Amino acid sequence: MSHSDGFHCTDCPTVIPCGTINDVWTVRTSICFIRRYRVRMLEFWQTFMLVNAVCLVGTAIIAILDHLFYPPLPAGASAEHRHEQPRPRVTILIPARNEEANIEGCVLSAFNQTYPDLEVIVVDDNSTDRTGDLLRELAAVDDRLTVVEGQPLPEGWIGKGWALYQGHQKATGKWIMLLDADVRLEPWAVDQLVARAERQNIDFLNPYPYFVNVSFWEKVMQPLLWGIVRIRFPLIFVNQRLTRRNPAFAMAFGPCILVRKESYDAVGGHRHVAMDILEDVALAKLMRNRGYRTCVLNGKNLLRVRMYHNLRELMDGWGKTAYGAMGYNLPLMLAAVFGLTFAAAQPFATLAWGAITANQTWMSLGLFQVLGVMWRRILDHNENDFPLWTILLHPVAIMVVLYIQLRAVWQYYFGAYRWKDRQYHKPKPASTK
Repeated sequence: MSHSDGFHCTDCPTVIPCGTINDVWTVRTSICFIRRYRVRMLEFWQTFMLVNAVCLVGTAIIAILDHLFYPPLPAGASAEHRHEQPRPRVTILIPARNEEANIEGCVLSAFNQTYPDLEVIVVDDNSTDRTGDLLRELAAVDDRLTVVEGQPLPEGWIGKGWALYQGHQKATGKWIMLLDADVRLEPWAVDQLVARAERQNIDFLNPYPYFVNVSFWEKVMQPLLWGIVRIRFPLIFVNQRLTRRNPAFAMAFGPCILVRKESYDAVGGHRHVAMDILEDVALAKLMRNRGYRTCVLNGKNLLRVRMYHNLRELMDGWGKTAYGAMGYNLPLMLAAVFGLTFAAAQPFATLAWGAITANQTWMSLGLFQVLGVMWRRILDHNENDFPLWTILLHPVAIMVVLYIQLRAVWQYYFGAYRWKDRQYHKPKPASTK
């Protein structure tokens, strides 16, 4: 490396004038490190960009396959049950805590079913509003409704699971429909779901709903949050013959679940998932592990739900399950946060860098990836008729999702999850063996 006029760097054409040996080596090392680091970072960014592009294309292809192979269940009565008598009894089981704004509409939609043999059981889970009064008024005009006064929440239970456990004790149906109070059923919903479950010998059938979004933040956030769920659990993997008994691919989305009572009893029901805040997913995994068949389908023509009314409800609702979805595993959660950050920012950063440097290759790749993101969002928007203008706020929605994830971790270790005027400290995932 020595030279009469200075030092030559072996990794670059830089010539460093002679001076003190320490100064020369310090400057030389710094310059070489910076250049090597820049090259390595460029290589890493290019690799990450290509991997991200492949993933974006892959998720878009999977979304298209989901739409092709698992279209929405049809509206109207099922052909199998139009002339079939008798039909098995169905129990619609609804947990309700402080649901005065929702419970009447939910129960009336259950009464309005074309299915002939059903009972409706609502568990008033210690409501402090007019939920109980409204239920008693409804029970007075239709004897298909049974109102259960819920007992105080004991240690070792999550509220929803405790309410469902109590209601189950009164159920007489061969099938039990676990229904959230904010759901509205179409008149043919029970008929369609029972027909599908019996025809395909399904023990646990979960139709995901049509999402009603009214407020600004609902329209901005719900498409992205639901899209993340669909990316993690595409129907072609959840229901595929080779994976449909594998608990790793078990998925459930809680607003509506139709379960065979015999199978539900055999696995211990909600008593077995008492402290799991993701009790719907835990129940699906439990049933798969015990050899029962679970299935998730597109039920947008059968039921609709407005999950949240404002940003605070949305953050509390998704936040209480965000960390649980990672098994309360901190490294995994942090990896998900950083992965989402890079995956979301990289296409836009690549496009911007290509524009700044006038590099056509980088611009083309960045534009391709941004269009891939937008295409995936358009597919999710079309499924629920979300307004397309909210796609323009995709970066804002990503930042809110990251905040929800980090907030969920903080609440788990230093606070509590809050829902329906209750607090849950460090809920535990259930054993699904």
